[in-house]
Amino acid sequence: MPKLLECNPMLRTTDMRATIRFYTELLGFRLHSAWPEHEPCWCDLARDTISVMFYTQDPHDTGPTAMTGRLYFRTDDVMTIYNSVKDKAEVFEGPEVHFYGMKEIAIRDPNGYTLVFAQPTDEPPTCKPE
Repeated sequence: MPKLLECNPMLRTTDMRATIRFYTELLGFRLHSAWPEHEPCWCDLARDTISVMFYTQDPHDTGPTAMTGRLYFRTDDVMTIYNSVKDKAEVFEGPEVHFYGMKEIAIRDPNGYTLVFAQPTDEPPTCKPE
């Protein structure tokens, strides 16, 4: 089997400007690429080794905007991320330590997507498994 090298989610947005602003100003991503440049309908946002793309229209994508699941970002300092976003974004989970050894927070982006930031830890669990 060929090796898979990376996964870059491409998600729909109805407000490209708000999405770019959220990811760049709040989460430290940079606008890697956008097309067209002045009124983009597609963009690639990057930070460290992570890339997330957004689009506003695709003639082949006629279904409703829906994503079941979460974007799960591993980090080396979840509490710094928590402290930088807690007053500017909806933090609806955490910080908490799960039984599987991860300290996590979960926030929503302007599109309603769930972003989880997680860090391995030896701390005892602070929440019960569901």
